[in-house]
Amino acid sequence: MLKIKEIALTQDFPFQAEQYENFIQIKEDIYQWTPEEWIEYIQNLPFRMFDKYKLVQQLGMKFKENLRSKIWPWIGSSTDVPFVEYDNYRKFQSKYDKIIIQDIGRTMTSLEYFKFKPKIQRKQSSLTSIDDNYLSQFYGINQRRLFHILRAYANYDPNIGYVQGMNYVVGCILISIDDNSNAYEVETKAFQLLLYINYKLNWRQVYSRSMKKLKSMIAYLQSQIQEKFPKVNECIQKIGHPFLIYFEQLFFSIMNYKASIEFSQKVMDIFLIKGDRIIFDIILRLQLRQFTQLPKRFSTLQCRQIWNNGNTSYK
Repeated sequence: MLKIKEIALTQDFPFQAEQYENFIQIKEDIYQWTPEEWIEYIQNLPFRMFDKYKLVQQLGMKFKENLRSKIWPWIGSSTDVPFVEYDNYRKFQSKYDKIIIQDIGRTMTSLEYFKFKPKIQRKQSSLTSIDDNYLSQFYGINQRRLFHILRAYANYDPNIGYVQGMNYVVGCILISIDDNSNAYEVETKAFQLLLYINYKLNWRQVYSRSMKKLKSMIAYLQSQIQEKFPKVNECIQKIGHPFLIYFEQLFFSIMNYKASIEFSQKVMDIFLIKGDRIIFDIILRLQLRQFTQLPKRFSTLQCRQIWNNGNTSYK
């Protein structure tokens, strides 16, 4: 054992060794890519040919935030969905326009990026159509871009259209890939990334009217909670709402709802590669930890208080 550790600790051996009482644990010493290396990989290798395990390792580390404007579109370009002419879907009205315009007015508005224009009260009930003149009068440029992307997707995929939660997903994408270059090009990349999420990662089935994928994921999550967190399961039963209600918004928004932008971006970094597994990991490992505060015997009121506190925001 000592000889193995001695070899492992040599400078030429790219692993870390930790000796315990009965065994030696060998850990890979992970080298972090420089920004220049990231750019080189992105420019020369298609995402589909890359080692996903290594990518998850690198994305799990802290890296320069402006790299997301290169990394995420690189991932999104690997979608099996043909690249579509974004403008063909962006410029035409959709039947979801009024719902979308309501939702962009409450999407990440605490962030400077999505601040309203200081104008008079917007009257939406009497609107017959939403055009660029209306948008430019009452909404900031990034809110307008958010609207256009969501409208484009609703037109592109009429079987799904627009579902609440998409606004947070696209909001996170826009903030993260906006490199202050051509505004229309950024919109196009964000739209293509939404196609990647909904088609390549099959997230459109979460938004479908049957909610088949969502119900399947919630059923799996419920089984995990019943097995690993019986106290949490008991608490949910005490509150008395259907299990779906507690978690659906986390899946619809890919953990972006009521979350800090920093948290949302790190989740999306991994989600774009691992898909829904990162959401299960976060819920089971992080979100449910507040229930350790529950005493052995607890009331319905205590359950509600702890649940509401734990679902207010993510740091």
